[in-house]
Amino acid sequence: MNWKLILLLSIAGPLLAVLGIYANISFNSEQIITLVLFLVIAFVIGLLSKSKFFLNGMVAVLLAGFLMTVVRLKLLSLYFQYHPETMDQAELIFHKISFIRSPLLIISILLLTISILAGFVSLAIGSFANRNRL
Repeated sequence: MNWKLILLLSIAGPLLAVLGIYANISFNSEQIITLVLFLVIAFVIGLLSKSKFFLNGMVAVLLAGFLMTVVRLKLLSLYFQYHPETMDQAELIFHKISFIRSPLLIISILLLTISILAGFVSLAIGSFANRNRL
């Protein structure tokens, strides 16, 4: 595994979390930017890794998402101070999926699912890039 590349790319997660707090980015736009960031991480892993594309891509996105979530939870009161409309949207989302009582469980399931998908993106890009290198 390419830990140097994984750690370097996973730093983007907490940076995006801090940017999301202090910049005037709407909740919906922030989710789209996060998804694009995860796809970029998967794409870079697929291009720059020599092997284990799926594992490297999955771990990089999982680590970036975990660090992003930790930063957001640590600065949650500050986040709601800058984005009061997000509280209403979050309550609406959790009300719609009220069969799951824990927001942390929802975040964990989504993060794991997105990480696995990013692993497949890394695998596809890495396989395609390595085939063209030969």
